[in-house]
Amino acid sequence: KPIIVSSNGESAEVLNKAKAGLSCPASDAEALAKAVLRLYEMQPEERARLGESGRKYFMAHYYLPDRVADLIAHFKDIALCKNPVNREW
Repeated sequence: KPIIVSSNGESAEVLNKAKAGLSCPASDAEALAKAVLRLYEMQPEERARLGESGRKYFMAHYYLPDRVADLIAHFKDIALCKNPVNREW
């Protein structure tokens, strides 16, 4: 499903990168109402495309099992010194 974000920060940036919905400035009720109407008036195919784009972005960037697997692989590399970090203390 497509989403609407009412934010001036990182949430709106992520939404725009994901192409998953509409954003409007925080604390702007009129802009939020316009976004709701715009989403309502979209063709069903366009709403579906936004929703699918958001799902794909989430799975690629935030899906927890994948992130955990990445961290485990990273810790294994560190433990086995496959990717040493040069640090001067």
